[in-house]
Amino acid sequence: MRPRKIYLIQKQSKMRLRLDWHWKKNEFLSNILQEKRLQHFIDSMYTRNVTEGDILIEEGEVGSHLYISKIGTYEITVQDNVVNIFNDMRVFGELAIIYSAKGNATVKCLENGTVWVLDCQIFNRRIIKTALEEQEEMVSFLKRGSNIEQCSYGTIVKYFTIGKEIVVEGEVGDTFYIIRAGTVTVLKDNDKVAQLHKGDFFGEFALLRDERHQSTVLSDAPGVECLTLTRKRVYTSL
Repeated sequence: MRPRKIYLIQKQSKMRLRLDWHWKKNEFLSNILQEKRLQHFIDSMYTRNVTEGDILIEEGEVGSHLYISKIGTYEITVQDNVVNIFNDMRVFGELAIIYSAKGNATVKCLENGTVWVLDCQIFNRRIIKTALEEQEEMVSFLKRGSNIEQCSYGTIVKYFTIGKEIVVEGEVGDTFYIIRAGTVTVLKDNDKVAQLHKGDFFGEFALLRDERHQSTVLSDAPGVECLTLTRKRVYTSL
């Protein structure tokens, strides 16, 4: 099967601005895809006509497309329960192409319409092409957020699904985390004490010594992406 060619679609300026705005409105995507990279993905999107009854995303299945609704009405169900119906422009399916995550809900067309589509294959090829830029972004991020610049090339990007216990109160850890996209909830004795956002970090004491975590950190919806650095990586980098 021949791979889909990457077409740089010359979109009208008004439509480009609308697509750009809706990408940036999605906080998770806007944190991951910066301006230049974002424009590459917008250029690679194409339109698809959909019909009543079409299922674009199926709960529990790994999807292969990101969508932005353009025309039509769409229904979101979770465990066969309708949780939302929308007819505005919005982004959905982003976690499937970024992390190969299973769908958290089913999205079905209620009438004929049109969506903008970005293929997973094209997304991955674009990501590969900008891998070096990604590494430089990590270095820059660490320079702004911490004093471990010399260890920045030892960082690993990890994605945590909704409700994942990233660190657990009372357990000994060896990993430092910087939030790159999404949010986390901090619990102390099962009570919420804080919510952390992009640029915040936690687990820093784990880089220095064996200490038990003083709180539990849970990933919020729709998930969280972190730069991680282990104690072993720190010492081998010094």
